[in-house]
Amino acid sequence: TVQATIMATGADPSSSVLFSEIVPGVPGRNNREFIELFNPGFEAIDLDGWSLWHQTREGQEPSQLFVWNERADIPGMGHYLLTHAGEEFDILPDAVYDSAMFEGKGGLTLITADGEVVDRFGWGDAPAEFLAGFPIVDFEKGNSLERLPGGDLGNGSNSGNNAADFVAKTDADPQNSGSPITP
Repeated sequence: TVQATIMATGADPSSSVLFSEIVPGVPGRNNREFIELFNPGFEAIDLDGWSLWHQTREGQEPSQLFVWNERADIPGMGHYLLTHAGEEFDILPDAVYDSAMFEGKGGLTLITADGEVVDRFGWGDAPAEFLAGFPIVDFEKGNSLERLPGGDLGNGSNSGNNAADFVAKTDADPQNSGSPITP
C-alpha cells in the first residue's frame, strides 16, 4: 500500500528534488495554495511516473494530490510549480491539482516512479510519516513556507529536518520551470 511505502522508505537528505516553497491554504480561502519543487542538481529531472501525496492527520489514509503521466522536466537548479485548480497567481503553473490541503497542519510526500520517497514536508501537527525530522510549527496560517536559503539563492538546504530547513514568510514567491535558475 502507499501508506506502507511512505512509512517504510525514508527520504534521502541528499535527494535530488526537494519541496521548496508551499502555501498550504489561506484562512477563508483554503484553495489559495501552491506547491513548488526545486532541483538542486545541474541536470534536468523528468517527473514522469512520480506522485505527490498529502495527509492531514495521523491515521488518515493518504490522498494522491498529483501524478505525472508524461514527461515533465524540472531544469537543473530550477523550479516546478503546482497550483490548486481555479486559483490564479502572477505566474503560470507547470501543473494543476484538484484536492485541497489544510493551512493549519499536514504533510506532503514526493515519490518516484520506482516507489522511492524523495522528500517529505510537514507543517503544524503533521503526521509523522509525512515529515522529515520535525515539522515547521512557527508560522501564521496563510504564510508561505520556504526552504532555505530562499529566493535568488535557491532552496537547497536539506538537513533532514523541516523545522530547521524552512522559514515562514508573509510574501509568497512562486517559481515555475520557466523561472531563472538559482542561485
